Amino acid sequence: SFYERFSRRIGDEEIGSDCHAEVFYFPPEAALRYCPKLDYKKLMQMHGNMAELQYNLYRGRLPFGVDSEPCPGFAAAIGEAAVIASGTPRHLNRLYLLFNHSLSEEQSMNRLFRMGIHTILAIPQYFINDKFLVDVMDGHIGAQELNCAYWNLQNKYAGIVPPQRRNENTFDPDFKFYRGLNPEKPNTE
Repeated sequence: SFYERFSRRIGDEEIGSDCHAEVFYFPPEAALRYCPKLDYKKLMQMHGNMAELQYNLYRGRLPFGVDSEPCPGFAAAIGEAAVIASGTPRHLNRLYLLFNHSLSEEQSMNRLFRMGIHTILAIPQYFINDKFLVDVMDGHIGAQELNCAYWNLQNKYAGIVPPQRRNENTFDPDFKFYRGLNPEKPNTE
């Protein structure tokens, strides 16, 4: 089956208090390591991971040169869209997790509020992260100004300033761990 072919369970020795699924893309192959914990949050994350996996499988069939993402984070955006869509009462009813097609007004408001906090408020951060990465890759931001440029984007697009004075000896971009961007280690080794 699709699930058996492209997914692997995270081993018991690796399961911490909050294990996360990961999608790996090694053209033309893609794979998913999933967390076996069962709760609503993991279910929603799994929908996003499966959408990202499916997207990577489709683009893996494309010829070299046209198999890259249209912009950084595109696969993750598809996953986020799947998370939003999978949290609807209609979908949860299809999975037999919600036995009443309709939610009360209070439940609907709570659902919309949670969705807003999870996704809508994060949109500026997604934009800032992608703009920063593209500007670095295009050479508009040099290696000596990474942190300063990051905080300038934070201030310009989200109105956020650092909690204390920062300099280029620190590296604050929040996506440095999963994007592999590390100023101390070149990415070309």
